[in-house]
Formats: sequence, structure tokens, C-alpha cells
Amino acid sequence: MGLLNPFLYQNADAFTDVTKGSNKVGRGGQALPYGYNCSAGWDPATGLGTPKFDKLLAAAMGGGPGPSPGPSPAVCKATEFCCPDAKKCLTPTHTSCAADGDAACASGDVCCPLTKICVTPGADCVSPCQGSFCCPDAKACLTPVHPGKFCGALHKCKSDEVCCPLIKECVKAGATCTPP
Repeated sequence: MGLLNPFLYQNADAFTDVTKGSNKVGRGGQALPYGYNCSAGWDPATGLGTPKFDKLLAAAMGGGPGPSPGPSPAVCKATEFCCPDAKKCLTPTHTSCAADGDAACASGDVCCPLTKICVTPGADCVSPCQGSFCCPDAKACLTPVHPGKFCGALHKCKSDEVCCPLIKECVKAGATCTPP
């Protein structure tokens, strides 16, 4: 089968997502001060979740989505992300619109419902991610944890989050993706 990661992520529905618990347990069941929490989608504690053998077998035998077609030419620039809702390449302005919506944004900009950041819409695109955006740097579907709240000196990301350099928000990484 070759490299398994693309196959597994293309067949993420062949796993039961584990969303509660953590791996902060040592020998004998004692609690540890370090580890990772489970969350929706991929997480470092349980990965994609627990496999559903029948679905994985069907996908491996040709009954699943299988490999996706080769990448199409890039649509969004490296400074943009493709919004799964607006189906547009968006350039973040680093202005929060969490409290005031579109009223917080400059003329020509709109409030992104996913990030709660004012963005400048660009070219049409189709996002490979659902409910998250495909990061052009991380090549992963990222979900903002606190939309509209920027990370940095005043707001630190938790251990299972990362500060996205594009939108400057704490995010959780999901499946790998190829930006459009």
C-alpha cells in the first residue's frame, strides 16, 4: 500500500473519533501532569480514533474513496486560506470581528464566520477541509479554538494547540490537506 497516511486521512470515516479523555495516565493508573487531551478530529492522544475494520477493509479493497486526484494548480496565495463556507481565498487582516461582525471590518472586507477575523475576499476556491481551513504552511486542516482572539504575549495557546502564523490564533490541527 505504500505510505499509509494519505489513505488513512482520506478514509477518516473508517475510525470512531475519540473525543473524551486523555493519555495523562502512568503505570498503575496514577495521573500524570503531562500528556494530551482527546478532541474532535485528529488529536495527539488518539490520532484519528479507533479503527472500524470493515470500513478500512472495504476502502483498502477499492470500496472506499481511495487516492484523491493529483493536485490542481494553486488558487490561493501563500498568504491566504480557502474558506469552506464562502468558497473564496481569504487574506486575514488581523482585525478581530468577534464582537461587532462586519461592522468591525474596513470597506471591502468581511467578517469570516470561522476565524472571526476581518478578511479580504479573493479568488474562488474549494476547501479540502470541512469546518476548518487548510493551512498553506502546516498542510493540515486547522480549527480555531477561540475565534477572534489573537495569540501572543497576552493569550498563550494550550499544549495541544499551536499559534497559526497566518491568522495569529490558537488552532488545533486535523487531517493533512493540500491547499487549493
